[in-house]
Amino acid sequence: MRYGNRVISPSEIGWIRETHDSFRNPRVLACAFVTLPRLSGVLLAGVLLLARGFAANPVFAGPVEDAIRVRVERMASARTFALGSTPIFAKALLPRLYERRGYHTAWNRERLDALIGAVDGVARDGLVPSDYHEAALRKSRIAFDTEATRSTDAVADRDLIATDALVCVAYHLSFGKVDPFRLDSKWNFPRTLNRHEATEALLRVLDSGDISHFLDGLRPRHPYYGYLRRELASYQDRVASGGWPKIPEGPTLKLGVRDHRILLLRKRLIASDDLAAAAASDTALGFDPSLENSVRSFQRRHLLADDGTVGPGTLAALNVSIGDRVNQLRVNLERARWLLHNLPDSFVVVNIAAFEAYLVAGSNRVWSTRCQVGKEGRETPVFRDTLRYIVFNPTWTVPTGILAKDVLPALRRGDLSVLQRKKLKVLDRQGRMLNPRAIQWSKVTAGNCPYTFRQDPGPDNALGRVKFMFPNPYSVYLHDTPSRDLFESPTRAFSSGCIRVDRPLELAERLLTGTKWDAAAIQRTVDSGKTVTVTLRRPLPVLLLYWTAFPSRDSRRITFAKDIYGRDAKVLRALEGGS
Repeated sequence: MRYGNRVISPSEIGWIRETHDSFRNPRVLACAFVTLPRLSGVLLAGVLLLARGFAANPVFAGPVEDAIRVRVERMASARTFALGSTPIFAKALLPRLYERRGYHTAWNRERLDALIGAVDGVARDGLVPSDYHEAALRKSRIAFDTEATRSTDAVADRDLIATDALVCVAYHLSFGKVDPFRLDSKWNFPRTLNRHEATEALLRVLDSGDISHFLDGLRPRHPYYGYLRRELASYQDRVASGGWPKIPEGPTLKLGVRDHRILLLRKRLIASDDLAAAAASDTALGFDPSLENSVRSFQRRHLLADDGTVGPGTLAALNVSIGDRVNQLRVNLERARWLLHNLPDSFVVVNIAAFEAYLVAGSNRVWSTRCQVGKEGRETPVFRDTLRYIVFNPTWTVPTGILAKDVLPALRRGDLSVLQRKKLKVLDRQGRMLNPRAIQWSKVTAGNCPYTFRQDPGPDNALGRVKFMFPNPYSVYLHDTPSRDLFESPTRAFSSGCIRVDRPLELAERLLTGTKWDAAAIQRTVDSGKTVTVTLRRPLPVLLLYWTAFPSRDSRRITFAKDIYGRDAKVLRALEGGS
């Protein structure tokens, strides 16, 4: 079996599955942690560093060491293991670590304080401190110097629980708590690790005791992650301050209207910083130009039509609770932990939920455009691939899914006009054009269809004038479209799964920079009507992602997108430990 660019042995496969079971959901007591192929550089450090640190003194030193040895020997053979009411999640790792250390303790007061602070701090990452033995750690620290907690059993338990908490926090900050593959079998974003660097990093943290600095280094370094953390902190603080009011339903609020709900609207917009706080003293019931501008700002941040009026759609967005917005930020921080480590410098990215495509070069967004994505039932998948070539004036071969859902049902009913409406030719396996009236369509299904349905190049071709190819199992790619008017809709889920790109010739020109294919050459080729394929000199990564909370273009405000496919709820359930 392959994982990324390496071959995984059968024993490692077991490690991987057991690791996800035990660490992705700390409420599930599972068997193992050592998952070398999955650990990030610094996190494996956490594993191996502790192991190396524990080797410092292999000689048993006394009753505490003996108590630790007894516990780790029991946990190594147990299906699940707990110390009192505290479950141990790294139960396959801890025996290896403490054996290497000679069963000596690893935690003193100062390091325990640092760990407790770090566990509290993961709330700003959208994680839950109670998942990391928060109560047990606090209880141990409060009673650290009492006679009871200086007992052999108390010291051994405290040490093992603290080490387990550190490993769990480190794993979740590096990889996320949720295993994305369990939510989406199409997930194909592999991670790599440098084992030597990982080991050295954790060795340093055990020597220095700088737990906070170590864990901070495991977070994605991409600016997007830091931005989301800051926004989450801000929204959590707003929750503590009471959040924002709900605005009752009623007639559309717009310029010139007087309504008692205007006062609530003003408070709501102030609470989300869409209206200046100074407006709080305004008790007027009229909808004035200042309020209209603030509504437009809110609408742009929520990818709504910015008409400045509060109709049903805008009212629904205003009435999303602040708790729901906090959870939306938490979900997207989790996605960031899956994705934002070791990104390439240049790539094409599609944010499916935002209906936008971007070109990133030198880690900077250099171009963006609107796009249309898959409609309900034909959702655009999340995956990574490599853009290899561009086709001008492409033909369009009907994919199996569209054939089964849109074309064959009509033909089986005897409606041959579907071929004319879609301008499709029917070809046999040798590429010869057939007379559709001579075919017994009632006997043809998507499973046994021997025919190819093809659309010639031209302005009405479903792919428009250009397509961007990254061959993949889902037959999904970027392309032009004749349905230009649909780009004007704020919600653009119209396709059968592919990504329809606005201004596609500009994208082609940028991807072909430095070649003979300048704007004029591209336009001449398009005008010729001939199908031409151009291979990229350097294939470019393509990332199809799903972000429902992200920075605005100027990075000054947070933008929230509607969860068009209902994917946030699945991540949130898994993040909170549900199934």
